[in-house]
Amino acid sequence: MRGKIFGMVLVVMFAVGIAGAEELYAPLFKAPLPEDAVIQPASPEIPAEYARFLGVWEGNWDWKDLPNRLIVMSIKSASDGKYEADVYYAWGRVDRTDDITANKRLTGVFRKDGSLFLKWKTSEGSMIEVTYEPKRNPLKLDGYYSRDGNTPPSRITVKKVK
Repeated sequence: MRGKIFGMVLVVMFAVGIAGAEELYAPLFKAPLPEDAVIQPASPEIPAEYARFLGVWEGNWDWKDLPNRLIVMSIKSASDGKYEADVYYAWGRVDRTDDITANKRLTGVFRKDGSLFLKWKTSEGSMIEVTYEPKRNPLKLDGYYSRDGNTPPSRITVKKVK
């Protein structure tokens, strides 16, 4: 009996060790986060599939290796029953792609498929749409960027760094 209990304890310890072994990725960019980019913990009513988006995510778009940083600071329930996220969408310059150079604060909307959707109009009048989808690895998201509905969209995999 003691042997079985000891074995079960080892199995549980091993499983917990593996689950806790997921470490954040190292940041890709040197640019500091905006001062007001404070990540709030999810309240209990926020579904786990949305709460996993909280944090700082970084990667490079496949188009010109353009840097991208997504900061999901908070998630709340909207009046229409959907969930919204307060985010910073950040990017680098096309002519110099080694770091983040601009930030835009947005309200994203979670879709029923679990993806986070961002949309805004540029100062030139173009419509930008960005979608981030969860991957099996909880520390990665796949992203798709479209400007004025251009197809195919640019693609990215961002990794959680904070």
